[in-house]
Amino acid sequence: MSRRTVIFGNWKMNLDLKSSVVLAKSLAGRIAGDCPVEVGVCPPFVYLADVARACQGSPIEVGAQNMNLEDSG
Repeated sequence: MSRRTVIFGNWKMNLDLKSSVVLAKSLAGRIAGDCPVEVGVCPPFVYLADVARACQGSPIEVGAQNMNLEDSG
């Protein structure tokens, strides 16, 4: 049994809502359903619903990331 390659990315607190949605839509437009790897994004919690909508209908999975006490980065 072979294992599937999984690539998930998060951007911590480096993007605002608009940039998060633009990134998600861009990825959704580039990742095909027959992609040989599992692709996902983990935006900040406050952007989850918007990013999930931007990825809807694409093979991109959406997950959550942990929180940070810092102001950015």
